[in-house]
Amino acid sequence: MNILNPKVAIFFLTFLPQFVNYKTNVPLQMCILGLIFIIMTAIIFGVLGYFSRIFRDRLLHKLYSEYMNITAAGIFLALGVKLITTKI
Repeated sequence: MNILNPKVAIFFLTFLPQFVNYKTNVPLQMCILGLIFIIMTAIIFGVLGYFSRIFRDRLLHKLYSEYMNITAAGIFLALGVKLITTKI
């Protein structure tokens, strides 16, 4: 998922080297730090996926669905009024 994201490469190049001891095996330390990052990311994405499923189930409930529709209608109505009353 993050292979094509340049922010991850910049993160690894700027943030992780400060935790490396340059008197020992630098590539091994960077690989270990990378593995720790991968494990933490997998855990976070797994927890996020689990809770998003629970959140989705609650949002698809009829009561929440009606409230979301009413809220969206109110927002669109307010934006329409704002658009009508705006002077160019």
